Amino acid sequence: MARAIFAAPLRTQLTLQLFRPLAVLFAMVLFSSTLTGCGDTSHGDRVPLTGTVKKGGELLQTKATIYFNPLPDQGGNGSSGEVAEGRFTIPAESGPTPGKKYNVSVITSPGIPADDTPRDQIKLPERLETTVEIPSRDSEDSPELEIVFD
Repeated sequence: MARAIFAAPLRTQLTLQLFRPLAVLFAMVLFSSTLTGCGDTSHGDRVPLTGTVKKGGELLQTKATIYFNPLPDQGGNGSSGEVAEGRFTIPAESGPTPGKKYNVSVITSPGIPADDTPRDQIKLPERLETTVEIPSRDSEDSPELEIVFD
């Protein structure tokens, strides 16, 4: 009986000695796989994108988010970015696919009104939509888009 009491901890200790190196090896493989591609500056079929958003002929002054959703028959990568003072910038690693058509949605974020703001003066989020084509990749420069809403 005394032998059984000491056998279980010994068995556990041997199991740990066998599996610890495997766990370390697994962790190293997992960690090294996350590092691959970090030095690569190519982003496949994505391009950086900058531009302006205008409504009624003037730059959109309300903060907003812009979404580029590829048309179903076009394929491509979706993308989004923040709009501030009517301008947006999307880096290449999250940019859209060049030469494709996209549904563009701009959703404004007018902010939270003060507690004493009259109900008729509260600005609600607005959704603006259009379709654009992202220019083909002709150079390393990022395409400049002007997105205009009436």
